[in-house]
Amino acid sequence: MMLPGDEVIKVIITAYVFAQFEVACYTALLTAAKRVGDHHAIHALEAMLAEERGMADWLLHHQPTIVGQFLHRAVLPGVEAGK
Repeated sequence: MMLPGDEVIKVIITAYVFAQFEVACYTALLTAAKRVGDHHAIHALEAMLAEERGMADWLLHHQPTIVGQFLHRAVLPGVEAGK
């Protein structure tokens, strides 16, 4: 169950899902570029794919810390956890 004011958790989950969506899109585009031999696109797509994989990895790695900090702040009196 999500706590009231759980926007921080929702944002990191959404960001991770979107990064994985972009990984899937760039993977499909890279497959198409390789199929038609578009070497210029291949290099650009490989770079973008690596960047998105890095972002997804970063988000997944830092999610436990961010969620933990949110939960810690949620129980402190007078502290708004989502800020």
